[in-house]
Amino acid sequence: MDAILAMVKLTACIVRSMSNRFKLVFSLILIYMLALPVFELAIFNIIASILSGGETEKLSSYYLLFLMAAIYAFNAILKYYTKVGKVKCINRIVSLADSNSDSLLKGNINWLRMTFLELFNAINSLGHIVIISILSFMINNAFGAVLLLGVFLIFYIFNLELKKQIHIQKKIRYNASLLSYQKGENNVLARTKASEKITFIINSLVAVLIAALFFCHIEGYVDAKNGLILLFVIRFISSNLSNLGACLMRFSRGWVNVFDKYNLVLEKQL
Repeated sequence: MDAILAMVKLTACIVRSMSNRFKLVFSLILIYMLALPVFELAIFNIIASILSGGETEKLSSYYLLFLMAAIYAFNAILKYYTKVGKVKCINRIVSLADSNSDSLLKGNINWLRMTFLELFNAINSLGHIVIISILSFMINNAFGAVLLLGVFLIFYIFNLELKKQIHIQKKIRYNASLLSYQKGENNVLARTKASEKITFIINSLVAVLIAALFFCHIEGYVDAKNGLILLFVIRFISSNLSNLGACLMRFSRGWVNVFDKYNLVLEKQL
């Protein structure tokens, strides 16, 4: 997590020197990135309302279906422009970092761009997971408590795995006895092992959450409608955890290639 905090600090230093217009656009992108779970939960709620409605509610179900389509279209448009805007912002941040650094980065500029991009992607997924977990706690306290506990446990494991990957890749990079193709082989092997471990952990959490949801329903803590919503929440959480794990693995690779220039680049921005 130290590497992520270091990159967040560098980002803040660079953005601080940007124009007010850039800061506004950058802030709006961050706000939408973190607000996405609210749109998703609204869609989940509508789907659950339609599926749990009776024959007498046919007209209202069609109304809800239209509303869901409108929210989905609006969300898709915002998501598209946010992703494009995010990449443009990152390109400008990297360009300014490079110009302020008197070419200190040299051939590492693309690694820095990759590190910034994966930083944003990781924060995006992290924010989605935390926000949807808090919202699920508001739907059902018992299930929400299990979900939050599981999520924070996985965050702790991800942090340990990120530190481990950075350490492994540093050893591979600075091992002069390894040929270039051997370094590539070792990198791929290390990332594959880490990815499979992360996948297993996420699948285990999903299994526990589904079991907890069924238990809550059997004991009468969760009704059918909220149960459907929470099933969608589990799917959303697992998808974002997978994205977060993949982002952290790519982030570690980028960080290993720029960390030795980090302090010099940061000094140039201050």
